[in-house]
Amino acid sequence: MESITDKSLTHDTGRFRELCKDGENFLICEANSRTYIFESRCPHLNVPLSKFGRVNNGVLECSCHHFTWSLEDGTPISAPGCRPLKVFKTEDLGS
Repeated sequence: MESITDKSLTHDTGRFRELCKDGENFLICEANSRTYIFESRCPHLNVPLSKFGRVNNGVLECSCHHFTWSLEDGTPISAPGCRPLKVFKTEDLGS
């Protein structure tokens, strides 16, 4: 039996859910009438984006240093020296 924990959180204009499946954590963001799935932690400071993330105008921001990434593909927009966020499709999570 797979272990799934689903905790709904709301921040600013985006809705976040943190999902733990098979020991891996994901950030599920609902914005612009779409669902986006990313790694759950900021690649810069390793803080949980479900707590420190904000969404506005198609951009995910970590409020710790205001680094930003594209919701569409995780590309850094304003994140000096930071790698892209890992992006997942719903199929990657399985059922």
